[in-house]
Amino acid sequence: MAPMRQSAAALQVAVVVCASLLGLSWVCASDTHAETYFGGMLGGAFPSSFGDVRDGRGRNFSDLEIRNSVAAGAKLGHYFSKAEWLGLETELFAAAPKFKAQTVPGTGPGCPCALTTTDSAVSTLTWAFNAVVRYPGEKFQPYVGAGLGLFFADLRTQGAKADNAVPGLNALAGARYFVTKDIALFGEYKYNRASFTFDQAVSVAGGGTTALKGDYSASLLVVGLTAHFK
Repeated sequence: MAPMRQSAAALQVAVVVCASLLGLSWVCASDTHAETYFGGMLGGAFPSSFGDVRDGRGRNFSDLEIRNSVAAGAKLGHYFSKAEWLGLETELFAAAPKFKAQTVPGTGPGCPCALTTTDSAVSTLTWAFNAVVRYPGEKFQPYVGAGLGLFFADLRTQGAKADNAVPGLNALAGARYFVTKDIALFGEYKYNRASFTFDQAVSVAGGGTTALKGDYSASLLVVGLTAHFK
């Protein structure tokens, strides 16, 4: 049943992604006197602790610490001709934080108990769709935005692999500076939040595995370069 659920979730995500990209492409094509941009970014991801940690047996555990990582990605956006301050944006970015090697206590059925993690990689890929508001200055443009993030998370722990694809929050604030008429440098802060459930990710005493559930949140700081077309 788990592979079927994952396949259905992946199909739903693909449909949403394709529909959103087609919608953005239609907007860009129909608003010919506005501004379209694309570019790349590089920086760091700084996760908070993995919170509200539970397993598939109804037990609750203390928060798990996660290591920082490098983050990189790309974005495509469009500002409207009749509202220069308003835009739509889609972006794709990846990070690779790790659970620290740690043991945390738990409560619930069968406890006292504990959850032990190794240095386990958590690869995250986020596809976000944002509404963005900017100050449309000629050289300097501060902006803020927020939208839906589709989070693809891949956890490898104790030789096992578990996947997740869930919706979550993507919020951002930044500023860009035009070094030429069409090229801008930007710096940006992002905040991400989503709830993950990794099936068969935790080994159980006596044999077998169970799920690992919890809330993921991270701050990202990135810098990048965008090309703009009017």
